[in-house]
Amino acid sequence: MVKLSVLLGSVVMFSLTSLTNCGGAKQQVHTPSNFAERCRLLALQDGEPGQHYAMYRDESDMNSVQLHYLGNVQTKGDSIIKLIAQVRKFGMAKESLRTTATLHLYNAQNNPIGYYKLGGSTDVPRRLAGKSVIFDYTNGACNQTTPISFADSIPSTLYIGCAKQGDDLWKLKRNGIEDE
Repeated sequence: MVKLSVLLGSVVMFSLTSLTNCGGAKQQVHTPSNFAERCRLLALQDGEPGQHYAMYRDESDMNSVQLHYLGNVQTKGDSIIKLIAQVRKFGMAKESLRTTATLHLYNAQNNPIGYYKLGGSTDVPRRLAGKSVIFDYTNGACNQTTPISFADSIPSTLYIGCAKQGDDLWKLKRNGIEDE
């Protein structure tokens, strides 16, 4: 069982075995390979754009996934892209937890397209505006907003310019599932 906490909502228990194909029609179904991806698929199945989720592997809270389902973007070629921002915390002791941040892209059937490995928890986008992902930086190193358009296609790189302390450049890893 995985505990799924909807922030500002109720706690719900989900069995990860519920992510199997239950229909009679044969279709290409992606099978999740690790804890973080199973969490993302639960959020996609819930299907609430703008919703935040916190999921924990065990009661210690030392392996957690925080997700924000940003929503869907329809590209010029009528493809649907579902975007999920993720912050994952893990480690052996609470004093030495590591954090990774990623932006995951899925198609309309919830199959992974790829992901961008971001710098840290402050680097995840907070919202969509039209067909753009909005990166809002409001910290000591950078204080600006950068929209990245997905209207024409999926960008191969995300460039976030910041005059105060360098720039960020993140490359798309296609069809990849982030290692746990």
